[in-house]
This record gives sequence, structure tokens and C-alpha cells, in this order.
Amino acid sequence: MNAIIKIPEILLSPFKGQQNSTLFNLAITAKVYGADNYTTNEADHVVYYVRPSLLPFDVVQLVVSTGGEVENYPMFIKIADPDGLTPVGLKNSKKEDESQKTWNEWKQDNYNFSNPDEDGFVYLGTNANNGEDLKGSEMMILSDDLILPSAYKLLFD
Repeated sequence: MNAIIKIPEILLSPFKGQQNSTLFNLAITAKVYGADNYTTNEADHVVYYVRPSLLPFDVVQLVVSTGGEVENYPMFIKIADPDGLTPVGLKNSKKEDESQKTWNEWKQDNYNFSNPDEDGFVYLGTNANNGEDLKGSEMMILSDDLILPSAYKLLFD
């Protein structure tokens, strides 16, 4: 499944005076390397698709920091303690009584933590809460504790 990148059109247009050259170059590069044609829709965002393996996380951070969004971008969360509290502000991290959920409570029962790595950390997919990967903007609170699937694979191969 391809990641979906949504960039505010105003940041790509040299005619609107707010062009972001980094994002403009990203869109051009994505097209050169085979990203699907993008279309303009939903609140004047340019939308295009790219394989997640070709999209570095720092680019996801740039897109989100400029008002864009990235969807379908799988990551793994590095967790010190499955019974530890989730970060305040993480999507669906509050219980009905407004107290913070633990990682065990945040994930669905059919999702499992990895075996511990050599430092004792376990990993959980960003899709473990509801079956869909967190959006780029929802992952920013976890940015220091995220790893790409390729790095996860290296840890456990």
C-alpha cells in the first residue's frame, strides 16, 4: 500500500507567493521516480502516492510541519514498558475517566508486542490501536520513539 502525501497547494505554487522550494522539489522528485499523478482536491491540497520505503521520516516531519499530512505510513513504536503510560496527546490514549491508558490498554488484543531487543525495548506497530496506521501528524508526539519497518526487520532478523 502506498503512503498518501497531502501538501497544501499554496506551498507548491510559485504564483501564490508562499512556495516552499523543499516541498516543490519533493513533489517533482516523487513524480520523476514514479509517484502517481497528483490531483488537487480537499481544501486545496495536492495529493500524491509514494511507496513508504522511498519516503524518509524527516520528509514526513517536513510535510506535517508545513500543514500537510501523510497517511498509510507504517512505523514501529519503541516502548520501554508495555505497562507504562502512553504519551499525553497520543490518539485514543485516554480512558473514559480521562486517565491515561497504558500501551497494553491502547493496543487491540489481536496486536502483540515484539520480543524484547537486546536493550529490553519492545516494539508495536502504529496500527495497533485501531488497525490503521497513525497519520503523520498523530505520530509527531512519538517521533523520538519511532523506527521504520526496515530498521525493525534488521533488529529481529
